[in-house]
Amino acid sequence: MKKLALFLLSIFTLGLFGQVTVKTLPEDNLGHRIVVLENSLIKVGFSTLGGRLIQLYDKINNKNLTSDTGCKDFFMFRGFEHSEARYDIDILTRTPEKAVIRLRSQSVTGTFSFIKITRTVTLKKDESVVHTDIDIHNMTESMVSHT
Repeated sequence: MKKLALFLLSIFTLGLFGQVTVKTLPEDNLGHRIVVLENSLIKVGFSTLGGRLIQLYDKINNKNLTSDTGCKDFFMFRGFEHSEARYDIDILTRTPEKAVIRLRSQSVTGTFSFIKITRTVTLKKDESVVHTDIDIHNMTESMVSHT
């Protein structure tokens, strides 16, 4: 509780709010890219591999809040997992006040090949909150009768 109080106190009294930045890192040896959104409070990173949140870093307490594998799309419906799908990442807004990126899944094979996931992520300069909207779209091709 004491740490939380110190964290909140530092946010509101020290005036640590800065600009938001967006960085696209070079591809790794497997061809995956990482996009990093950052303000003075937090740093978040997303990978094109599975659209994973791979980094959520609390800059006030110098602590990484994600595990080694990050967070991935897994829904409890017949084991649906989109974690190996390749995602496209587009930077929609890049201003000192706000950054917005969009992650869109590419096609996957198998039972769930007609499901597309779009995640829109927003980080503002004076917030320690990452706003995320997720759209799960069942493409019309999956609704055709197979009789």
